[in-house]
This record gives sequence, C-alpha cells and structure tokens, in this order.
Amino acid sequence: MRRITYPYSKIGIDNQARHRPMADVILIASNGESVRFEALADTGADFCLFPLNVAKLLGLRLDQLETATTTGVGNASNLTYCDDLTIDLGDGIIFTTRVGFTWGMDRAGFGLLGQQGFFENYNVEFRHRDRIFAIESA
Repeated sequence: MRRITYPYSKIGIDNQARHRPMADVILIASNGESVRFEALADTGADFCLFPLNVAKLLGLRLDQLETATTTGVGNASNLTYCDDLTIDLGDGIIFTTRVGFTWGMDRAGFGLLGQQGFFENYNVEFRHRDRIFAIESA
C-alpha cells in the first residue's frame, strides 16, 4: 500500500484566499508528452477535468478528441474534449483514466481530480484543520 501526503495550497488573493487540497500531478498523454500541473481533490467533481490549454501543452489535437458537454456550479454548459491520460501523483501512485479538457477551467488555472478514476480507486483523507490531505492506494 502506498501513501502520499500533500499540504493544502493557498488559492486566491489577500482576504479572499482559501486553503485547498491541491496535488502536484504529472499528466501523461498517449503520445508520450507530459506536463506538471496542480489539481484540486474535488469530491463534487464527477471526473477529472483540466483547463483546455493543458490539452494543447500535451500536443493533443482537439479535432481528434471525443467531445461532451459538462456542467458545473450554476449549471453553465461547457464543451469538453475527452481523452485517456495517465496521471502520476508521485510515490508510485499512477493511474489511467478518462480526462476532460474545457475552456471553462482555464480561468481557474488548476485541474480537478474527481470521482471517476481518482476517488473510486483511492482512499483519500482530508485533515482540514491541519491543512493536509493524504492519498492511499487501496
């Protein structure tokens, strides 16, 4: 069993800043390209989702990806491009899952680790008071 612990990251500016469970991940596309990016462990996200510009950094051709419509807070609809990626969380915790890329995440500047692929396969412990969270392989 493998376990990795992350400190919460401060997101936002000044009195609007909040501490959130962010993981530093490496996204690996089937073409071998990879990029390091931050991702929020989000229990409310159905699947893993990243900004559209990350797909471009990975050299993915949007015209060759499957599309879907995703919604989030406020039920805003976003065109989302989907592909299978390998996500490396560090310390040997690596998984492959369907990932969405949408311009709706570009403004956030980070990705989401959601239920499908992430929470369904790992035990995740949140210790908000201590501002840490841990991911453990099952």
